[in-house]
Parts: sequence; C-alpha cells; structure tokens
Amino acid sequence: MNAPAPDPGCSTNTTRVVRSLTLGAIGTTLAGCVLLNPLDHLRSGITEAVDETAPDSGPHAELQADGDAPPTPRDLVVGRGTPSRLVVDDAHVFWLEQGSTLVERRLMRADKHGHGVVALAGDLYDPRGLAASTEAIYIVDNGPFGGSTTVQRQPKAGGLVSTIELTKSGRIDTFAHQGDRLFYALVEPSGAHSRTWIETLDSRPPLSLEARTTFASDVGDLTAIAVDATHAYAARTTDVVAFDRAAPTAMRTARVLASTTSAAVVIVLDDEAVYWAEPTSVRRVPKGGGPVVDLATGQSDVGALALDETYAYWVDTAGGAVRRAPKRGGPVEDVSTGEAGPSSVAVDATGVYWTNHDDGRIRHAARR
Repeated sequence: MNAPAPDPGCSTNTTRVVRSLTLGAIGTTLAGCVLLNPLDHLRSGITEAVDETAPDSGPHAELQADGDAPPTPRDLVVGRGTPSRLVVDDAHVFWLEQGSTLVERRLMRADKHGHGVVALAGDLYDPRGLAASTEAIYIVDNGPFGGSTTVQRQPKAGGLVSTIELTKSGRIDTFAHQGDRLFYALVEPSGAHSRTWIETLDSRPPLSLEARTTFASDVGDLTAIAVDATHAYAARTTDVVAFDRAAPTAMRTARVLASTTSAAVVIVLDDEAVYWAEPTSVRRVPKGGGPVVDLATGQSDVGALALDETYAYWVDTAGGAVRRAPKRGGPVEDVSTGEAGPSSVAVDATGVYWTNHDDGRIRHAARR
C-alpha cells in the first residue's frame, strides 16, 4: 500500500516523517502528519523508531562565525513535545520527554546529527532525571501517590529494560551514577514529617534489591547529589556538604563546604571543585572546602549546569538563554539567546547541547 501524501498542514520544520511501530505481530507505518497512536505504549523490549528528516546537517557541519561572535545554534531534533533532562555520549543524545500522558513520558535517543530518533523506554509517571554509564541510561520514576518508585536500567543500544521497585511509600528527588553504583536520596514519611537518607545500589544488570545498601541516614532535605570516587556531594536547602565514602556508615556525617542563599537545583563536579546552581546564580567551592566563587549572579532562573575542561555552562530558563563562564571566574558569555524555555544542557568535546521545553527542540552550538 502506498503511503499517503504528506498533509499540507504539517510542520514545515520536517519535510517527511515515517513512524514504524511493531507490537508483537502488528506493524504500522504512518507518513505525513503523525498523531500518537494508542498502540504507542512502549513495553519492555519494545522500541519505536521515528525516522525523521533532520532539520539541518547536524553538529559536525561547518559553522560560520564572525570574529569572536558565537557559532550559530542549530536544531538537531524538532517537534518533540516537552523535552528535558539531557545527556550525551560519543555518538548519541538522550533526553526525557515530559508529556501530559504516560505515552508522552519517555526516554528518547538520536544520533548527533539529529537522525534516528528512537523511543527507548516509555510509560513513565514522574521521571526524576537521567544518569548514564558507558553502556546504559538510568531513570528513577516516582509513581503516583501510594504507588511504587522504580529505578530502570535501559541499554543505550535499546533492548530489555531492567526495573526494580525501591519503595511504595516514599519518593526519590535526586540521584547520581558513579562507577558501578547508583546513589539516590530516598524520602520516606515519618509521622507528621519525613526522613531522608542516601542509599546506593549496584547498577550492573540485573538490578536487585539485595545489592542495595544504606550510605548515610537522616541527611536533611537534599535537593541535588553528585558523586566521585572518594565522596558523595549533596546540596541541601541551606548548604553544600560532602560525605566520605571511605568512612563507616555509622560515622558518615555531612561536612559543610559552603552555605547557600537558596536551595541549589543542580550540583556537578570536576577534579578540583564542586559547582552548583541556585535559581539566580552559579557558584563554585573547592572539594576540600575554601572560598566560594560566584561564577554568575543576577540570572533569572538557572535550571541546569554542565562542565567542560574550561567553562561552566548553564541554562537560564526564564531568561531564554544558554550561557557560560570560566570555571575559575571571569566574564559571562551568551552561547545562545532567544531560546524557548531551555531546560537542560550537556557538553561534549565539540559542542553544547540543550533542550527547549517550550518549543520541543533539541539544539546544538559548536564550542569555540
């Protein structure tokens, strides 16, 4: 059967869309304007391929810059609903889509030219972000009230999802991956209040509750966590702290590195320092403690943070901008402005990537 001609009312950003969906022995191919099919629910081991004509030639095309002007940003993928929570590796870009239905809440992958858009996992309820290892992407998904909170391990190449239930009564607001361990902050109700502690889980397949251990108890209200080989670092509502991984669990207490003016929304690390973003600022402190350096102040709404060897990059969601500043302090520079609700950012050896929550785009600019 010939595919129907594209509808003239389709978006001009993509000249042709072909969607192939296989569920058991049922196969469907649609062309032109695509509406989500009720069969679009993704189950373990089911992958939806969305083969889209890329809106441009991708990040490896030559970008023209005028003197010191920043390279021109380009679309990698368009028409993706409400993308957020971005990570990249050597070959691919991964992101979460946060739609209004379970069908629209899923983990997506594309190559770095914007081709081969694929849904790796779906039917998510309240995903709390992404963490990546060499081989897999990890998602923590908080279920509805009274439901279960799960952690999912999705191979980057696609295939069977490994899922375990962590709790039925609590929630996980932040988590991180390091080596072969997941670290997450578990919040459980305790009378009229709640308790938060950090647990770790062996991240190698198959995931198992038998590989779960308590890392630190009664740690306060955590808003973000990051981990290296020797310490776990966490942002609380009023400070940034470090926990020694070598210390016995019963003696593993928080060492305050810096006070914050408001709760941090994200925390990231390099070999020397801890970086975090508060809603209106980006800040840095040495891992061993010391003076706090303000890399940026007066921002509208910092929503995500990433590092390369020289710069810290962040998105100002309300300000519609992607910006950077030297990690040791210096002038703030615009990577891109006029963006539609940038919500996450990632960096690799060649470029900067970000998601636009408001117009459904994954964007890229070459590093300079």
